[in-house]
Amino acid sequence: MAAGLGFKDFVTGEVLTAADVDGYLMQGTWVFASAAARSAAVTSPQEGNMSYLKDTNSTEYYSGSAWVAIGGASGGMTLIQEQTASANSAIDFTSISASYKQLYLVWSGIYHSTSSTEFGIRLNSDTGSNYMNLGIGFNDGTAADQRGTDTYIQSSGAGRPPFGDGVTSTDLGNTVRGQLLIDNYSSTTKLKPYSGEWSFGKAGVGSRTVYNLGTYNSTSAISSVNIFRITGSATMSNLSNTSIRLYGIS
Repeated sequence: MAAGLGFKDFVTGEVLTAADVDGYLMQGTWVFASAAARSAAVTSPQEGNMSYLKDTNSTEYYSGSAWVAIGGASGGMTLIQEQTASANSAIDFTSISASYKQLYLVWSGIYHSTSSTEFGIRLNSDTGSNYMNLGIGFNDGTAADQRGTDTYIQSSGAGRPPFGDGVTSTDLGNTVRGQLLIDNYSSTTKLKPYSGEWSFGKAGVGSRTVYNLGTYNSTSAISSVNIFRITGSATMSNLSNTSIRLYGIS
């Protein structure tokens, strides 16, 4: 695809070349079913190209290195991907583009097939001690200050990971729900601060609630968010009409 040539006032009788068509007439807003369809159709986007994606109702422009969402009436928050857990031991959101300023993960209705299993979150599948967690965890309303360096996002001290510990109830009020905001995720020079909160009912024990402020100690751009099994052998699933959604915020 050619780069846009800007504006041209054509005159009567002028020959319209292929370069004119590519450079002037093809520089409107292209409409695609999804980002994948756009990538298949436009293999060499040029700075200034514009597109509209029907699956996420988002308009984006090409910055020269990435497709960037244009904020509008929606407040600049675009649904990147939605997944529904169904007896999974792990769920990954991968190939996240650098099109946004922040990532926002939201989940609800998560339960486990058996007790004594924990599920957590990692970034870029990073298993190193690069998650600096600081927060407050509540066990049946009793607060405990939690801080530490871990190998995944959690409330340090264990027992309160973001996708639950021993959550076997299928009652909506006891299933896992939460949200996680990651700032400056596409930077290759800065660390990545994050904040989140989540709660669930642990089988035979009681309620768990966490408020977490942390930092991902890496200058690598985040291209994947990974939900994984920390301990045990259970799988996780979503109740009907619930899901896990990843948004990009412009």
